[in-house]
Amino acid sequence: MQQAYAAGPPHLAVASVTVIDPVVAVAIGVLLLGEASGASPWLVLAQVAAAALAVGSVIVLSRTAAELEGRPPPRTSAVLLSPCVGTGSR
Repeated sequence: MQQAYAAGPPHLAVASVTVIDPVVAVAIGVLLLGEASGASPWLVLAQVAAAALAVGSVIVLSRTAAELEGRPPPRTSAVLLSPCVGTGSR
């Protein structure tokens, strides 16, 4: 989380964590626990589309915020993955 705050403004860190946490939780539930074994293909497609929309929105938010503040856009991977990367200091 600290790396997310260091990589960009606080509102981007909060937005990325808000998106990444549920996506990771669903991935763990589906892949490791078999939670969606009875889900219809349409439901799975709708959920994947919603997750893609949420991730895409955070990417657009990060680029728009950078443009409004007059700085170069952050690397997408740094903004989206920094909350998930280790807890050590830089």
